[in-house]
Amino acid sequence: MKKVLSIVVISAVAGSALAVDFFGTADDTGYQGNSSSLSATHLLSAEIRGLETLWSSGGFAHASAGFGSVIGVDDFTSGGTSQAVYRVDNAFSGVPSLVQIATINSRPVSDLTVGNGKIYGVRNVGGSGSNLEVVEFDTSFNVTNTYDTGIAIAAVAAGGLAYDASSNSFYLTDPGADKLWNWSIGGSATLVGVNGFDFDNNDLAIDPNTGTLYGAIENVSDNSWEFGYWNKNSGQFTTLVVVDDSSGSVGLAIPSPATLAMLGLGGLVAGRRRR
Repeated sequence: MKKVLSIVVISAVAGSALAVDFFGTADDTGYQGNSSSLSATHLLSAEIRGLETLWSSGGFAHASAGFGSVIGVDDFTSGGTSQAVYRVDNAFSGVPSLVQIATINSRPVSDLTVGNGKIYGVRNVGGSGSNLEVVEFDTSFNVTNTYDTGIAIAAVAAGGLAYDASSNSFYLTDPGADKLWNWSIGGSATLVGVNGFDFDNNDLAIDPNTGTLYGAIENVSDNSWEFGYWNKNSGQFTTLVVVDDSSGSVGLAIPSPATLAMLGLGGLVAGRRRR
């Protein structure tokens, strides 16, 4: 069975690209750990494909998932014509659990990201040879806008998506061609670089504290899942944690409770305790 793996990471020290804790999933197994090791595993009620944290103080908010909540979408490849959206409670400590908060009744997405008070997803338009498409959702997860990035994908695989506030642009991946791209709404995509090894399903996320582009990838050479960070100038991926025998992956970076408290934005703590 091909595993689908997701990850959420949380910065432990502002300004550091390496001091991070994370929550990840492989199919219906949840992992809690840090940037050097895994510490706990938990059985979840569904297979999770993409994760995002509602970290922006002026950002997207759902009636059942406010500032600081972790949300995710299920593995749509498991069947069905719709895609469930979940809130992940207790992602980083205790026993994580999933609460369905919405349903996407359109072509499913492989990753979510928040930017400019909106939430976006990325999806393949039509398989190999077609373009990656970014969609904008409303608070009920209905599609309100659709954007063709012009990035022609080399194969059918899960692309990653992350919004970079510093440049008001998005990072995307074409895992079939092992490429990292930068793209802005209304503009043309720019190739950042080609990764040094073959990867497949993956996901991206920007840590708003540091600007670090994190990700989790499936390394095709050994079917391992690897969490690490991308060089935004060269497109090269540096691995921090390896999970053996796990194929398929997505990733996300979010701010730490300590940093949010310093900014007067302590909602992440409350979000983590939501049940």
